[in-house]
Amino acid sequence: MLIIYHSQGTELLSRHGVYANLHTVIDAVQMPLFAALAGYVYSLRPVTNGTGGTFLLAKAKRLLVPFFVAVTLTYVLRSVTPGVMHRTQLSQIWRVYLYSYEHFWFLQSLFLVFVAMVVLEPLGAKGLVTCLVIDLVVAGMMPITSFFSAWGFFYLLPPFLLGCGINRFEEKITGWLVPVAVLGLVAGLAALELLYFGQLQMRWTRVGPLGMSIGMSASFLLLRFRRPVPLLGALGACSYGIFLYHGFGLAVGQRLYDALHLAKPVLELAVKCSCGLLLPIAGELVIRRHVVTRRVFLGQWAK
Repeated sequence: MLIIYHSQGTELLSRHGVYANLHTVIDAVQMPLFAALAGYVYSLRPVTNGTGGTFLLAKAKRLLVPFFVAVTLTYVLRSVTPGVMHRTQLSQIWRVYLYSYEHFWFLQSLFLVFVAMVVLEPLGAKGLVTCLVIDLVVAGMMPITSFFSAWGFFYLLPPFLLGCGINRFEEKITGWLVPVAVLGLVAGLAALELLYFGQLQMRWTRVGPLGMSIGMSASFLLLRFRRPVPLLGALGACSYGIFLYHGFGLAVGQRLYDALHLAKPVLELAVKCSCGLLLPIAGELVIRRHVVTRRVFLGQWAK
């Protein structure tokens, strides 16, 4: 939902003065939050000594197989569908498998994180903390490279490790880390606002200090003070399918909005978000019925 709302709704609200940097804030929070959730879930069943190969094979099936299918469909349809804003060239399709493309970079980067966990897990808590510190330093200094979304590895590893820490050491870290996270989030939002209005000279990147401060702090606070939300829980069962295929729903929503001649930005947001959520959910319900499609399109290999 965050991805759909970020791509379709935040610019509209920003233009109406809700918050000048709402678009940027959600961009800084959404993927670190997903990574923190992935780390939290991973820590429930972490990789153990001697199972690294089996673990990575399972992650490749879960992440890279549907990545290949979804990114191929997205790229090909953009190259043949008339009226597409960012039309693609089929001769360049090989690039989407090796470099960052749209939101699919998350799957490449997350797979690299799981590869790193096979190495880091035997080091224990001290090793994970040391790696976290090194990553935060390197992420702010390294040149950004999009090859297999390697930049995203440095971006996602800190919140991923944070999610692991919240699950494993919640009682030990939450007491002192809550005020630190609040301070980091408030300071980050204030700095972002000053940057927007030209009162602060600083280069903005999601992997930089400001972006990481906002993303890490918000992810920690949202996980620490999480509460059950029935509607989101129901959508969560189809969250992977929504993530992979919401672009097709948004495209249908755009054409539906244009055909209805509604001419209302709020209605455009409602139509496109509804299609972006409901159509992938409907598609996933159909895909789940067959073993082959379930594995190929969603990476669900369990019997």
